[in-house]
Amino acid sequence: MWRKLLPDSNMEEISEIKQTNPAFSKAAGSYLFKPLKFFRNGMAFYWASFFILIPIEFFLGGQMSVLLSKQNYSIYVNVLNTIPFYNVLANLGISYSIIYIISYNRDIRYNLFGQAIRLQTIWYVILVIIHLLLFYCFSTILSGTLLITVIITFTYLYRQNITSFFLATKAFGKAALSNMIQKSTLVVAFYLIHFNMWFRQMLNDRFLIIYPLIEFAVVALYIVFFTRTNYLSLRASKIKYSKRLIKYGKYAMLNNGLNVLYYTIIAIIIRYSNIELHLQIILGLCIIFFRYTVVTIAPMFSIMSPQLTLIKNDHERVQAMYRKYLVLVSVVSVAMLLVCRFFLSFFITRFYAPSYHDLPLFFNFFCYLIPLLFLNSLNGAFMAALGKIKFTAVVEIICTLILASFFIYNLFTPIGDYTMFYYIILIHLSVKCLLLHYGTYTTIKNN
Repeated sequence: MWRKLLPDSNMEEISEIKQTNPAFSKAAGSYLFKPLKFFRNGMAFYWASFFILIPIEFFLGGQMSVLLSKQNYSIYVNVLNTIPFYNVLANLGISYSIIYIISYNRDIRYNLFGQAIRLQTIWYVILVIIHLLLFYCFSTILSGTLLITVIITFTYLYRQNITSFFLATKAFGKAALSNMIQKSTLVVAFYLIHFNMWFRQMLNDRFLIIYPLIEFAVVALYIVFFTRTNYLSLRASKIKYSKRLIKYGKYAMLNNGLNVLYYTIIAIIIRYSNIELHLQIILGLCIIFFRYTVVTIAPMFSIMSPQLTLIKNDHERVQAMYRKYLVLVSVVSVAMLLVCRFFLSFFITRFYAPSYHDLPLFFNFFCYLIPLLFLNSLNGAFMAALGKIKFTAVVEIICTLILASFFIYNLFTPIGDYTMFYYIILIHLSVKCLLLHYGTYTTIKNN
C-alpha cells in the first residue's frame, strides 16, 4: 500500500536501511507510516473539526449578539450554558455505549444504532412533555429557557450518536462532517437572517418558537447527508439491547452529567442574581469561552485513554505516560492562557456587537484559571481510563454539592457583586483539583 505513496527511489533506500538497521521498521512505523495513515484514514480531519468549530462558534455567537435583543440574547447564552447537561441527560450515556458495543461486534452496528435512536426518541418525547407542563404551570424565563434547551437537545444527541457510530466503524471523515454540520448550518441560517429586517424582527418577537425550530430542523440535514446509514439502521431487524445500551453508559452519563451540570448551575445562579442584565450576559459568555478552551486538549485524551487502559497494570509505563501528558497539558494550558489574555479582544471586537466589547476585561480572571481547568480534565480522564470512574463520580458529587450550596445562598440572598462568581468558580475548581490530583497520585502510586 505504501509503495503508492512513496517514490521508487525512496523505497529502494528504505529497503537498504532495513537490511543494515533492524530497528528501522519500528521507527518507520512510528515516525513515517503512522502519521501518513493518520491523515489517510480521516482521523486528522476529525481532530481538526474540533478546532474548526472554535471560529464557527465565535462567528455564530457574534451574529446572535447583533441579531437579538438583550433579553433574547441573555436567554440564548443561558441555553448554551445549559445544553451540555441536557445533552448528557437526554443521551443517557448511549453514545458511549454505541462506541463500545459496535467496536466489540461490528456485525450489529445498524441494528444497534436503530435501537439507540428509537430508545432515545421515546425518552426525548417524555422530557419534552415534562418541560411543557413546567412551562404551562410556571411560565417563567427559566422554564422557557429549559424548554428551548430540551427541544434543541434532539439535534445534539442525534449528532453525538451518529458521530459515535462513525467513530466505532472507523469512518473518521464522516465523523468529522457530522461534528460540523449543525453549527455550520446555524451560521449560514442566521447570516441570511441578518440581511433581512423582517426576519430579524420576527426572530426577536417569536424567539422562543423560531430559534428551537431552526435548531431542530438541522436533524433533517443529518438524514440527508447520511441517508444510507439512517436507512439501513431503521430497516435493520430489532434487537433487545436497550438495557445493555444504558448499562454500559450509566457511569459515563453520571460522570459527564455532573461535570457539565456545573455550567448549568452557574448559569441559573447568574440569572437569579441582582446583577444587571448586561453583566449577566457577559458572565455567561465568559463561562462559554472558558468551556471552549478545553477543546484544545480534547484530542490528546482521544489518544491517551485507550493506550492507558491497555497498560494500566504496568506501573512504570503508567507513570511515564502521566508525566508525558502532564507536561503536554501544562504547556498547552499556558499557551492558551496567553492567547486568551492577549488576543481574545481581537476576536470579540470583530465578531460581537459593540455593547459586548468590554467582555475581555471580565474574562481576564478566567484566563488564569485555564491551567487549573486543564489539569482537572487530565486527571479526570486519567482516572477514568484506569477504571476509577466511581472515584471521579464521588468527586463530581462533592463539587456539585458545593455549587448547590451557593445556589441556595443566592435564592435567599441574591448576589449583587459580579466578582463573587469569580470566587465561586475558583473554589469549585480548586476543590476538584485537590481531590482528583489526590486520587490520581494514590492510584499511580499503589497501581
